[in-house]
Amino acid sequence: MRRNGVSAVALAVLMVVSGQLAMAGEKWCAEDPVLTIDGRTVSYTASFPAAYLDGTTVNWTFHIPENVLLATAITPPALGSPEIPSTVRIVRDLPSYEVLANATVITTVTFTSSASFDTSTAVKGLNASWTTYASRSNKKLTFSTGFSALPLLY
Repeated sequence: MRRNGVSAVALAVLMVVSGQLAMAGEKWCAEDPVLTIDGRTVSYTASFPAAYLDGTTVNWTFHIPENVLLATAITPPALGSPEIPSTVRIVRDLPSYEVLANATVITTVTFTSSASFDTSTAVKGLNASWTTYASRSNKKLTFSTGFSALPLLY
């Protein structure tokens, strides 16, 4: 009986210590922009070390097909993350898409700051898995994401 009690205490101590070690890593800030194009959603996550929050702005430019009827973008902070200053531009400068074909969004993101640090940007288009891109602050990151232009059926 005493042996089980000692084992339980040792297990509890191990869990607390390992949990504290895991939480000792660098804290990151994140924002989760959502781009909606003609009723279709493309989700993004932009992350960087929280130590650089002051003085950092995340600048988004979404290049979309010129025949998109309705395009909106919102940039809420990720759950549990502070609000991050950001700018958003939607530019209709890509070729028109065909109704039964895939369309493309070209995204440019820059983390503007007086400091230099690692950044991470992830994107998830329709019916696709997350793709993550690593970069650095003050460097322009550009990538494309496809989405289905098939009519939405409700």
